[in-house]
Amino acid sequence: MKIKTLSLIAGTFALALTATPFIAQAQMGDNPPPPEQETMEKSPFSKLNLTDAQKAQLKQIHESTRVKIESVLTPQQRAKLEAAKAQMKARHEARKNGNQKLEGRGRDKENIFESLNLTDAQKKEIKAARESAKKGMEGVLTPEQKAKLEKFKQNMRSRQQNGNFQ
Repeated sequence: MKIKTLSLIAGTFALALTATPFIAQAQMGDNPPPPEQETMEKSPFSKLNLTDAQKAQLKQIHESTRVKIESVLTPQQRAKLEAAKAQMKARHEARKNGNQKLEGRGRDKENIFESLNLTDAQKKEIKAARESAKKGMEGVLTPEQKAKLEKFKQNMRSRQQNGNFQ
């Protein structure tokens, strides 16, 4: 009788030890992302206390830049860009839900444009459109907002250099 009881206790203990990592992993998947990850998911502009007029101007600049960039692309490149955007959005959602690690963050947009095999002329036009958008956005912001944005960018650079993407 003692041997049966001892075997039963040992088996239960072994089963508990085996199941513990799986239970812990399942519980971690249900937790919301940590606050620093939520901050990463948001646009740096969300912390700038933009007025409605500024938001509208920035949205218009973003939209016109998108149109300019897409007009430079061939139909095949546009199709490839749309597919890559959809894939990036799916990865973003998976990260947001805690289903995927944060490896390679911040490089998605760069990789998308590298995969389009742009000509030198296209690269030049896209760069000009981005520079124009950057200047336009800076013109919309107040000096305090520009300072906050620059601080945010510096923090991001230091995190990336240290390998801390959270």
